Amino acid sequence: YGLFSHFLAELLHHFLNFSYTAAVESIFVVSIVGAAGAMYAFVRSWGGRAAGMVAALVYTYAPYHLLNLYVRANLAESMAFVWLPLVLWTARQSVVRPRVRWVIGLAVSYAGLMLTSNLVIVLFTPLLVGYVLVLTVVYSGARGEGRGAHVLAWIKACVPPFLGGLAGLGLSAVFWLPMLLERQYVRVDQWFAGRYDFRGHFVYLHQLFSPTWGFGVSVPGPDDPISFQLGAAAVVLATLGVIFTWRTLGTLRWEIGYFLLAGAAGVFVTLQIAAPLWEVPIVGGLLQAAQFPWRWLVLPTLAVSVVAGLAG
Repeated sequence: YGLFSHFLAELLHHFLNFSYTAAVESIFVVSIVGAAGAMYAFVRSWGGRAAGMVAALVYTYAPYHLLNLYVRANLAESMAFVWLPLVLWTARQSVVRPRVRWVIGLAVSYAGLMLTSNLVIVLFTPLLVGYVLVLTVVYSGARGEGRGAHVLAWIKACVPPFLGGLAGLGLSAVFWLPMLLERQYVRVDQWFAGRYDFRGHFVYLHQLFSPTWGFGVSVPGPDDPISFQLGAAAVVLATLGVIFTWRTLGTLRWEIGYFLLAGAAGVFVTLQIAAPLWEVPIVGGLLQAAQFPWRWLVLPTLAVSVVAGLAG
């Protein structure tokens, strides 16, 4: 697992004499505040202050975020919530306003995500790649006539985010390269068998809207003692935001439409009806990287929070 969040806690313990408990709790606090600030910065960059504030609030209080904080107590995945909006923000800026500082920002934030949660980065990277492609098509600034001019403009627009992502992999190679090379010495099979078999951990449609909340672990069937809801307030805000602003969004429609599509896809792969897709070669391998289907809820949580900003 990624070491970044645990390393921060170690620094507090060894250099500031925090107890083990206080050190871990402090990093949880940092993850909450950092995630809110990161989402605010991203959405504010294209939607304004009010939109950024709404998106940050929705992101902070999203049920899946609270599940990671207060039920699973997953330090790495909670800290990953900080990096996700930062990666989206710097990737967008590197396309819309290509500058060296945004390429560096993308490299640092992508490396930070890798060093924090190598699981979340696997789930998030397909969404990131798709987002960059959408941005490239919309903001490439192609003015020439003919398909060739447009293709060249798209390729040129892809260069800054590509370099940023590549540099991010380079910055985090100290972690992921040994992880890959030494994988043969780790019992990874135990993470995907027995009670960890993905087949027993799909989400049922009613669970996405159930107000039930509890503590425990995911169990086979529809009666999990923990919540997998999307959040009624978040969904309502996102829906109202789209309804009332769609006509005035202009080119932002492409980005909002993409987040809606990505969020819907993230929800679909968590559901029981998507079980056959998890058995398909290649596609199934990517999906199973989540270990549990409900872990894909990180994408709908991110997407709904961004779109909810429109309500501001």
